[in-house]
Amino acid sequence: MNLLFVLLLFVITAITEIVGCYLPYLWLKQGKTAWLQLPAAASLSLFAGCFLCILPRVAECMRHMEEFTSPLRFAGFGLSMEYGQVVGISLASLYASRA
Repeated sequence: MNLLFVLLLFVITAITEIVGCYLPYLWLKQGKTAWLQLPAAASLSLFAGCFLCILPRVAECMRHMEEFTSPLRFAGFGLSMEYGQVVGISLASLYASRA
């Protein structure tokens, strides 16, 4: 249940950030009404509140999922990398190969 709550909070945080940044864009670049700044300010305020709530929850979930954060061992090289580093390197390599 805790993981589901964190995922829902993460989705709400992402949506409020996108809305809070897109509405000023509409006002500045598309010539829409300046009244869009009120919902943008409310959305960014909600984003800040959700963001502050999500950090301790994520840390708590990570403590419970220690088996997924154990280091990877590469045979013969003596290297140790976390799963997040492997994913980041993989994504960077994929992006570089497309450029």
